[in-house]
Amino acid sequence: MKQVVALLLVALALVIAFAVFTGGGGDEPDPLPPVINATMYHGTIGVVLPNDSVIGDQVRNGIDTAFLLQDAKTRPSLVYLNSTDMTSLPVLDAVITATDAISAAWDADAGASGVVHVAVASPGYAAVAPRDVVTFSTPPYYEVSSLRSLLRQHETIGVIGPDNSYTAAYIRDLKDATGSEIISGVFSSSSGEVSSLRSLLAKNPGLLIITGGEDIPLLVAKAREFGLTGPVMVSSWVGEDAAVVNDSRMEGVYTAKRMSDISSHPFYNVYQARFGTAGSVYAAEGYDAMMTLSRLVPQSNGSAQYVSGWYMGKNYEGAAGSYEFDDEGCGRILMQIAQFQSGAVVPVDTYVRPPSEVVVGVYGNAEVVRGAVAGAELINSANSLSLPGAATSGISGLYGAKIRILPLQSGSPVPDNVTAVVGDLTGVVTNLPAVHTVSGGRAPEGGWSVSFVPDADAGFSSFLDIVDGRRGYGPGLDNVTVLYPEGTVLPLRMLSALEGHGYHVSQVSYSLPLTEDAAAAVMSGLNCSGQVLVSLPAGAEDLTVLLAGSRQTGSVPAVWYVAGDVIVGDPVLVQSTLVYDFLTGADMWSSEAGKAKPLVREVSLFYSKVHPGRSMTGVSARSFEAVVMLADAMSVSGSMSPSAVGSALRNVAYSPDQSIFFGDGISFDESGNVVGPETVVVQVQGGSARVVSGSAGLGLVTDREF
Repeated sequence: MKQVVALLLVALALVIAFAVFTGGGGDEPDPLPPVINATMYHGTIGVVLPNDSVIGDQVRNGIDTAFLLQDAKTRPSLVYLNSTDMTSLPVLDAVITATDAISAAWDADAGASGVVHVAVASPGYAAVAPRDVVTFSTPPYYEVSSLRSLLRQHETIGVIGPDNSYTAAYIRDLKDATGSEIISGVFSSSSGEVSSLRSLLAKNPGLLIITGGEDIPLLVAKAREFGLTGPVMVSSWVGEDAAVVNDSRMEGVYTAKRMSDISSHPFYNVYQARFGTAGSVYAAEGYDAMMTLSRLVPQSNGSAQYVSGWYMGKNYEGAAGSYEFDDEGCGRILMQIAQFQSGAVVPVDTYVRPPSEVVVGVYGNAEVVRGAVAGAELINSANSLSLPGAATSGISGLYGAKIRILPLQSGSPVPDNVTAVVGDLTGVVTNLPAVHTVSGGRAPEGGWSVSFVPDADAGFSSFLDIVDGRRGYGPGLDNVTVLYPEGTVLPLRMLSALEGHGYHVSQVSYSLPLTEDAAAAVMSGLNCSGQVLVSLPAGAEDLTVLLAGSRQTGSVPAVWYVAGDVIVGDPVLVQSTLVYDFLTGADMWSSEAGKAKPLVREVSLFYSKVHPGRSMTGVSARSFEAVVMLADAMSVSGSMSPSAVGSALRNVAYSPDQSIFFGDGISFDESGNVVGPETVVVQVQGGSARVVSGSAGLGLVTDREF
């Protein structure tokens, strides 16, 4: 029963397709010439295909599909000929040949027979076909002419491909159409592909075009491996190969694509129903050739001039697209620029020559900027760090474009030349990809912004876990003072957590700016010796004078917890009671933390090479990571457009080994908030920051009082 239904569906599809084809709406063959007998002429069409060829099989399927659509009473005879012997032939009105080699061989062996020659799947042959040969394959000339304005952007263009008529025609027509210097990399065997590519790239072409080869994706990958900084383009026929299109190595590569929307043509439904697979452009060309010849040959009364003459200067809507036949019978289909994107060949609005640099704007203090500069240096110079984009020089998906960091003043608008922004984005208005990295602020609403600030509550909870375990040894630890500048909005969840843990909480504010005398008075009035002090300073300045006031008055808390991104320049001057969250403290990428995660130590050394005499901090670490993520998003998307980069940024999914932060890697939730990095509490001990909580905790001993 299922077989009967399948046959009925195929029959129905054939009927519908036939009705569409014969029902008008396109350019039909001219009316039948006068005949002198009552018996309609049928004629014979021969077909010559390569043996054991995928392309040959696809063309055969297309021809057979068109043949079955014809009325058996009036259609011509169809004969498949031996491709190795084209001298002993039956009487033919027309012949269809496929592939450059077969089409050229027909001309050599039987071209003088007076048979109408129609070539399909033969773009190289189409470039050199004799006059009056009808070709359904668009030759390179029309392909490069369609893309002339785009290709002219490059002064030098490298072309690599097999030593055949197609590559030769492509090189010749490319030079004529663009006026650019063409660097040839022709090879005679598959074993010479890679060596020819290496030699070609040594001459630094601005654009690489691949016309063919045994393994196109491998050539693309090797081109990037050998240091190509310009874009890669492949000829249009490559984009017809499903295996190539679905290969991830082709991501971001450009090609030429037919402008016609051929997916709605009835041929494809019929083909799918008959063969259970999508019809290729080669099958469509065979279908179009057979469809037109099946209508022309019976009307010709044996006149070859009538058949071939119908195509000259004709427009024809076929399964393979909208043909424009010139006066010599060469079929042209208009092309447009397209790009391999996620397993599809997608037309793009424009071809933009990849930039030599990408500008990333940075809002924030010098520490934020230093982190971003180090991140850019990581991307711009290849190294062995196991971070995304570190292995190549420049942004690989943008053909080696380098990142330039542009420091921006708080409150200033985003310049037009900026592609993305990072840092303290509070108050910044932008629809660009944006990574907010500074605690206490807010990422831009809407657009493509994400927040890379760890969860403050998680850090504070880790801190309370430490204190809870020691409260019985020091009764004063039950008392907590929250110290903050006037006007600060206190985090309610922090206060609730303290009360929930049973602490006695008091709140003390101070005025800014804070002088040393005022700081000494504040600390003396706190009388916090032996107790817990939670500080929310506005910046390093007021924290520094508060520390000085603590030493001057002797009012030293047992634990001094500093929340947020505040860095004291010289940790040697800081008591060992000072505890940071957010991995903020200077020298937090210490050898101690490196024991838990070697990548931390490696990044610390890299940062110190970029900024001699300085150690990485939590502030610089987050802006560093933000730049690395943005570069990766640009590389993955192969684009600089906000939507493409922003979408890739939102879909970041790094494992712990791909991130410099502790925790479960990096990703973003639906609101754009970071998920995975763990807020680690560190304590200044002997001038260095030591990890005292989190999965990276090293079991370090804290202050004796603590």
